[in-house]
Amino acid sequence: MNLQLSLLQKYLKALALISPKLASKKALQLFQTVRKKDIRDREKAFFATAFHINVPFYKGNIDVYTKGNPNGDIVFIVHGWDSNAGSLAMIADELVEKGYKIVALNLPGHAFDKSNKSNYFACKEAVKAMVKFINPQNPVSFITHSFGSGITTGALAELDIQVDKLFFITTPYRLVDFFKQFKQMLKVDDKTYNHMIVWANNLLGEDLNDIKIDDKLQKFNFNHLFLIHDKNDKVLPYSNSMRIHNAIENSTLIPIEKAGHYRILWKKEVKDIVLNNLISVEI
Repeated sequence: MNLQLSLLQKYLKALALISPKLASKKALQLFQTVRKKDIRDREKAFFATAFHINVPFYKGNIDVYTKGNPNGDIVFIVHGWDSNAGSLAMIADELVEKGYKIVALNLPGHAFDKSNKSNYFACKEAVKAMVKFINPQNPVSFITHSFGSGITTGALAELDIQVDKLFFITTPYRLVDFFKQFKQMLKVDDKTYNHMIVWANNLLGEDLNDIKIDDKLQKFNFNHLFLIHDKNDKVLPYSNSMRIHNAIENSTLIPIEKAGHYRILWKKEVKDIVLNNLISVEI
């Protein structure tokens, strides 16, 4: 077992004996901590060739990047937790070659942000800030990965823009599932966990159990949703995309194999799926 994880488990267990509320607050702080990873060379290349914009945000500024034809159709790109905008560089660069305008962001607490704290609410609001700043006048599309699929859905449910196609390269199904995984990983007891959920509900301004991707998708209009997911994804189960596909009529489920949760972003097969379906007029 990872030594750091074992120590955290023991620490929260001991703290819960003294005060479950205090333990829940500490657990929530840990839950909102981003594990900042080194920016890979292939990701650095994206940042080196993109135009950087500081977009005003309620927590300072967010880093937004544009690339491609200024007058081209807009495709927004939203990365996942513990990642950065450059993680989707292979797909983004191909779209640039096809004449699209790419708009991406680094989520709060990620990449070059001085802070390493973030959460669903902050990230959802960041996506909204990016879209409002760009202020698209024509239908736009979104390419998202993992946690990014969830926050994008939440943001679009609160925006009034025309959406053409959505490409979810893996997706959560319910936000509360992340909390349950966290509870299991750190062996948080039920009483502490329940306090943690109360803290989270207050922070987000809505009940965690109500944040379901298929419900949010039905709060705004879009032409088509493509769900691309490895059947053996170890981080977010393939069943997430299956459940969303079954609930959303104008969706297509595209199973992938031997791609994993992170490597899937650099698979030529996935890039081709996105390009072919984005460019095609008929679905």
